[in-house]
Amino acid sequence: LRALTGSFKKSMDDLWHFGILAAIIFVFFATTGWWTFGGDRDDFRTGTETMTTQLNIILGTLPENYNLDFRLSVYVMLTTAVFFLLMLNFLLAIVVEGYMKVRGEMEENKAAYEFFTDIALTAKASFHKHTARWPDRRELIYVLKHKVSASEVNGFMLRKVASNEECQITIDGVRKVFDYYFLNFPKLRTDGDH
Repeated sequence: LRALTGSFKKSMDDLWHFGILAAIIFVFFATTGWWTFGGDRDDFRTGTETMTTQLNIILGTLPENYNLDFRLSVYVMLTTAVFFLLMLNFLLAIVVEGYMKVRGEMEENKAAYEFFTDIALTAKASFHKHTARWPDRRELIYVLKHKVSASEVNGFMLRKVASNEECQITIDGVRKVFDYYFLNFPKLRTDGDH
């Protein structure tokens, strides 16, 4: 789910530009069709009918007897080529580029696994939290935010902070948390942690 929403979020700027460009090209083609065929054909008589006919062409419904008029045949082929072949491929390229950015971020994320594995690991961690009496998550976050800098976070430092009297986190609790995560999830280890 993150990949889907993230792809659109990463592509939003390009999608806005694509939407504006597609609207300009759509109106240009509709105006050209209205001026060219409006006097001869009922399905091009007004701007609205021309846009409806053009949308139908893009979706695959061709105007009746379009092959009897060479200019209309060219118009249908150009409309199909520009919108169905070119614009659709541009849209696909934009979304794929956004997906690749999200996928790269997900690959770099050392704590994320696939969806069902994440659910199972969350349940397992909750079980261990209660059975092994891990420290409260809010207290651990408080210590990480206010007692230490990000560059000095490691197991030894947390054990040292946990020995502080004002903190409710015990050395044994910190050891259990780190042993669980660093022994069971090698992706979380850095070169300095052994």
